[in-house]
This record gives sequence, structure tokens and C-alpha cells, in this order.
Amino acid sequence: MTNVGTIEALGSLGSNYAVVLDSGGSVDNKAATGIINGYEAGVVVKGAARGVTNAGTIGASGTQGVGIYLGSGGHVTNTGANATIVVTMPASSCAALRER
Repeated sequence: MTNVGTIEALGSLGSNYAVVLDSGGSVDNKAATGIINGYEAGVVVKGAARGVTNAGTIGASGTQGVGIYLGSGGHVTNTGANATIVVTMPASSCAALRER
């Protein structure tokens, strides 16, 4: 999945994850201005170990938010000076990156 704009899932309309790859795959947040933001998670990769490449911002805004969740392992590559993975709610169970 490639993003060069904004993908958001803020929880109020039924989805808490901005991007979910159930059978593996990869995510490329390609632009420095690219935003992927979810309530519980910005990116969730399940199934097989895969990668996330980020040149923009990937985040979660919920109280137990995870910026990127790699259910079967994998890797994250931040590219560029502005690349960030953020969680905006200060809670002990929040994480920018969580690997199972």
C-alpha cells in the first residue's frame, strides 16, 4: 500500500485502524507530508513478517494507541529528516512500535 496524502481512522465511524494488512504486505508512506493516523493504530500488519517504510508521519491518538503494530515481525524504515512515528496519548500501554 502506498500513501502520498492522508489516511485517517479516528474511531468514531467504526474503524480504529488507519491501515490493516491481514495477510501481510507492505506499507510505504512515501511523501514527507504523508500522514497515516488511526485511533488504536496507524498501521497494523498481520499474517507474515513485512515492512513499513515511512517518510512522513504514522501515528495513533487513542489511550492505548500503537503507531505501528507488526503482528508477525518485520521491519520499519524511517526515511528523510521529517519521518516520525508518534502516539499522542500518554498512557503506559502506548507504543510507537509494537512487535508481537
